[in-house]
Amino acid sequence: MEYHFYCNNCDKIFTAEPDRKEYIDPVYGPCTSITAKCPDCNADCAEYRKPKPKAVKKILQEPSCSNGSCSCFN
Repeated sequence: MEYHFYCNNCDKIFTAEPDRKEYIDPVYGPCTSITAKCPDCNADCAEYRKPKPKAVKKILQEPSCSNGSCSCFN
């Protein structure tokens, strides 16, 4: 499986072999994080996840009636 990582320092997305780090969170208990070293600046970087597409909201418009007569309300 190919992992992608994002470096905050370089603003770069890259592919690398992951390092698994296990730690104990005070709230959730035993946890695992996947990190990799940036090839440019050697910083620890987190796994990159593509943002989910945002839902498109439809704008509802009221019917336009002329002279106060509208067949929509009858």
